[in-house]
Amino acid sequence: MRVRERIKRQVELVEEFTRELEFEKSYRGVERLVQLTIQALLDLGSMIIAVLNAPGPKSYSEIARILRDLGVLGEEDANLLRALADLRNILVHGYAVIDREKIMEFPHRLRSNATRIAHRLLSSVESSWTQLH
Repeated sequence: MRVRERIKRQVELVEEFTRELEFEKSYRGVERLVQLTIQALLDLGSMIIAVLNAPGPKSYSEIARILRDLGVLGEEDANLLRALADLRNILVHGYAVIDREKIMEFPHRLRSNATRIAHRLLSSVESSWTQLH
């Protein structure tokens, strides 16, 4: 699969997971979809970093800093992506007790923020491709 197609597919994956969050009502289902959405967004960020030939991140939270330093994300979105990376680590590794109520409230914010960031990443890499060709 070509790089452009893979990146566009990753954006679609973020959108798909966030749409599913609208309908999921069980705690475990919501928790898993939140985790998958964040992971898809972080993977997209890693792809963008690679396309822009920047040094790769050593951790998920570093993806946000690199994207900010490249001018792909603003400070606010970079901070949000870093917080999402931290939440992903908590969900995956169980570093802390998870407040179920907060997780159940989280999907609404995640839906709008994740898709906005995904589209911002896509548009930044598309503008890079346009400038190169």
